Amino acid sequence: LLTEWAEEPPLPEPSVPQKPKLALLMAAVDHVSNAGLWHAWLKLEKGRVALLIHAAMANASERFQPASMRPFVVAHRAPTAWCDMHRAFMLLVGEALLDTAVTHLAAIDYSTLPAKPASVILSALGDDPTSRICSMTYSGNVAEAWWVLERRTAALFHRLAPVIEAFRGISINIV
Repeated sequence: LLTEWAEEPPLPEPSVPQKPKLALLMAAVDHVSNAGLWHAWLKLEKGRVALLIHAAMANASERFQPASMRPFVVAHRAPTAWCDMHRAFMLLVGEALLDTAVTHLAAIDYSTLPAKPASVILSALGDDPTSRICSMTYSGNVAEAWWVLERRTAALFHRLAPVIEAFRGISINIV
């Protein structure tokens, strides 16, 4: 696997710059907080922001709350645990990449609130389309807190999911 990763060809540059479309990848167990706010926020930039939810609960399409958020829940589930969301997010990345208009993907959780209008976020992504990864320290552990990946980077991570999976459980501190 590592040999395949090292020999991975560079990703092609997009041929035509396109307006950013953001896919928000949300992790949840059985509900989304502040659904009304999410609906209003998504409506403002209809077609330029997509929401995909991975629900950890069984039969989420029938039981997820509130019911108005069920259309955003993806059909498949991956195993999840505290601080072990890799498989769920790889599943969401794969779903997001099916939409060829998506230029960026961002990780959020069920309690996230949109603090800025989508137009501000989309404008920032248009001005600087590069990937961003931020981490934070929580209880002494550094976690993969928030990230926004440009489509090509997300596609590379998705293709290399087996390599990434091989390193699960190994902590690497980069200084």
